[in-house]
Amino acid sequence: MKALPEEILQFIKENYDAYLDLTLTMAKIPAPSNHEEKRAAFCKEVLEGYGCRGVVLDQALNVYYPYCCENAGEIHVISAHTDVVFEDTGELPLRCEGDLVYCPGIGDDTANATLVMMLAKYLAEKQPKTRCGILLSLVSGEEGLGNLKGVRKLMETYGKKVKSFVSFDTTFGGVVSDAVGSTRYSITVREQGGHSYGDFGRKNAIVGLCRILDELTKIQLPLKAGTKTTYNVGKISGGISVNTIAPEATALYEYRSDCRESLSYMREEFEKVIAAAKENCTELKVEIVGERPCSAVEAGLQAKLVADMKAIHALYGEKEAEERHSSTDCNIPLSLGIPAATIGTHVASGAHTRGEMLDLRGCERALQVAFSVLNLHLN
Repeated sequence: MKALPEEILQFIKENYDAYLDLTLTMAKIPAPSNHEEKRAAFCKEVLEGYGCRGVVLDQALNVYYPYCCENAGEIHVISAHTDVVFEDTGELPLRCEGDLVYCPGIGDDTANATLVMMLAKYLAEKQPKTRCGILLSLVSGEEGLGNLKGVRKLMETYGKKVKSFVSFDTTFGGVVSDAVGSTRYSITVREQGGHSYGDFGRKNAIVGLCRILDELTKIQLPLKAGTKTTYNVGKISGGISVNTIAPEATALYEYRSDCRESLSYMREEFEKVIAAAKENCTELKVEIVGERPCSAVEAGLQAKLVADMKAIHALYGEKEAEERHSSTDCNIPLSLGIPAATIGTHVASGAHTRGEMLDLRGCERALQVAFSVLNLHLN
């Protein structure tokens, strides 16, 4: 793995404060999954202000900067996501305590999105020669019920030319090398309801839903060597009051696995539970609200890309970068047979909590990691 050239190191030094300012500004802009409009507009404006030509804001609220892509035989994607798990529609709360910045979504994935924007600034200003087309992307819908809408749209638009996909996410020292697939359901039970005393004996939707969830947790998980399968009940809602027989109740349920066969098994077992439950419910509605595929990429091609990501970490002191299996934007290209990996960049903690923290002392190295990924494609 080659070290960064002096021109890039100088650019990082000259733009370090601008990177921090951009990150703190963008961190406060709300971007719940499926409602990233404000951040998308901000990113487009910033990139155009950097002199990036041909910036695209698409229907999925992705923002792209295609560099030398128009006539390229192949395109390599460098990406981060703009959405956060928090549903705030007003300014996100940010506070600084010395070198530590606290803000919901600051590490996952705001500070990574701004890394991509710095790469765009460099390409626009320096116009380096490349061996391929480079697509810098800020995608929507990575979190939760965003259901990877952004990267799905990206692959629909550019997929035939994409030869590799790297996303910036998670913390320094880790590389996501394989996809965890999942299926997510909304399960709703409806009954007649009524008064808790006067109509006692009628079916209760909450009780009926809980019985279904209890059966789902009894499914024997597959124990295929080298794989992992899980399930979770993430949210329950319903009912009217303490003295009302609940007429409706809903739960969000998912199962996950890094093995395609295990996902198929879990679907079969899930459908058995639901089929049996229908006999005891007045109305039972099941809807798939999210589905993320597993990998279908050739092992040798994937191993090469993962080795490159681990070599980049080694450049900056992490000799044994941890390989992880996770659900990220890489699920989609991996499912299409395209090598993809997620590389950790920052020092951060508390992801998916309102106490999420970014340590600014790791930001210069994060920039170096990001530019090392870009440098793989420069002459």
